[in-house]
Amino acid sequence: LPFNRFPGTDIILSPEMKSTGEVMGIARTSGEAYLKAIIGAGEPIPASGGIFFSVNDQAKPMLVKEAQQLQALGFVLYGTYGTARYLKDSGVEVIPLHKMRDNRHPNPLDEMRRGNINLVINIPEIGKTRDDAFVIRQEAIKTGILCVTTLAGTMSLVNGLVQMRDQSFSVHSLQSIHKNS
Repeated sequence: LPFNRFPGTDIILSPEMKSTGEVMGIARTSGEAYLKAIIGAGEPIPASGGIFFSVNDQAKPMLVKEAQQLQALGFVLYGTYGTARYLKDSGVEVIPLHKMRDNRHPNPLDEMRRGNINLVINIPEIGKTRDDAFVIRQEAIKTGILCVTTLAGTMSLVNGLVQMRDQSFSVHSLQSIHKNS
């Protein structure tokens, strides 16, 4: 995993990190391209299991559709109490988890370590990276769990997962694409 090369570094994308890609996904849709890029980077793409949501208040309304789609795909959704409450009020079933700083269980780390969570969607407030969210992202890296930290990335990932369910992906080399253009 690319982030394993920099232990202790936060994986929130900064301008520098957004411009240092290692792989590229080419497809007819952005969701499929994003999924291919994640696969190309060696990240695990879950086909089932649990997804943990912890997102800032501004992002919550924009992620209801994605949460509904993930639930329709058969994923079990987990969330911090605030995110879980918002999604439940929007008709999405979510298992609430305690924050680590509350020293109560179950919390996200408990469920990640038990293998119940295999995708983390963590969109923190800007400037607040060294709290529970930072610890969750570090545990995701440590345990090989895909962690998405942006709204655009989450939307593309969910679109890709929906497409992956409905159709198979094809892989082509850049040389073959260039040859056929």
